[in-house]
Amino acid sequence: MSFTITGPNGLLGREVAKVFKKEYDVIELSHDILDITDLNQVREVLSSYMPTVLVNCAAYTAVDKAEEEPEKANLVNGLGVRNLALACRDLKYRLGPHKH
Repeated sequence: MSFTITGPNGLLGREVAKVFKKEYDVIELSHDILDITDLNQVREVLSSYMPTVLVNCAAYTAVDKAEEEPEKANLVNGLGVRNLALACRDLKYRLGPHKH
């Protein structure tokens, strides 16, 4: 079983990757590999890695700046998540945590 993690350089992503690496193969997709706001790129990248489970840890987390940049925050936290969900549906991947 393989897990693909988006946002592996953030606080949550690092911890999730560390936990899953103890038992599973983990593919870390940082922003320089995958821009989740680009649906075509999401489909292309995920189809090339073929993970069993995708765990999204990518997020726009600068709360104070989000008020100044609502479009940017919505791109990552809204559109990006939508793109991941659509790609997972199309590619038959599980999106979310793995239950033991």
